[in-house]
Amino acid sequence: MLKNNTSRYGLIAKLFHWVTFIFLIVQIPFGVYISNLEFSSTKITLENYHILSGVIIFYIILARII
Repeated sequence: MLKNNTSRYGLIAKLFHWVTFIFLIVQIPFGVYISNLEFSSTKITLENYHILSGVIIFYIILARII
């Protein structure tokens, strides 16, 4: 049930898939929102969160591939 078999994906693969999907769905509108903000310390802070989230997504995908 946790691992893949010949007919179904396991729980681990499904969790990696859905966590990545949710992160990406949140990232896109968040990036658009940030791009429409005036330059301020708040914008820089939000951009840093956006970048950090992108790095987390990268490592989740990397772990999924491995």
